[in-house]
Amino acid sequence: MVMMKRKFRYYLCQIVGWGLLLMPMWVIGPGMGWHIMMVTAGLLASHLLRSVIVRYRWLELPVKAALLRLMAGVILACLVAGSIRRMGVYLIDGTMGRNGILGIFADVFDYYLLLVPWTMIYYLYHYAERVYRESLKNGKLELRVREMEERSAIPSIFLSWRGK
Repeated sequence: MVMMKRKFRYYLCQIVGWGLLLMPMWVIGPGMGWHIMMVTAGLLASHLLRSVIVRYRWLELPVKAALLRLMAGVILACLVAGSIRRMGVYLIDGTMGRNGILGIFADVFDYYLLLVPWTMIYYLYHYAERVYRESLKNGKLELRVREMEERSAIPSIFLSWRGK
């Protein structure tokens, strides 16, 4: 049940986030195929990046190691999204959009500006959740230790009292 809520929340955040990006583009109007492909490619790339993060358990790594992997993953996801965007627009409009190497770098940079905050929010959310779970676990362990100390302390008090 909890897993379904988390997945639902994840998909809802993905759809709302990318939808909010698409809304101002919708108002602008021209080149709608380009805008729809931008959002579709970004949605696919961010979802693929999340799949890699979960599969290889990057969220369980120490912060420094996780951040290095996350940044490398973001760059690869940007390259994937840029490629999907270019191919999709070509299939829809028959144009390649911005031309040449500069156009490819511009696409990667566009996605970089979108995926870095997405990745950081995703990582920080799970990091905070992990710290919270660990603090609860540590609190329960401390409580058990105190209970065991109290149990073991009672007989020694009685023994020392009787001995006087």
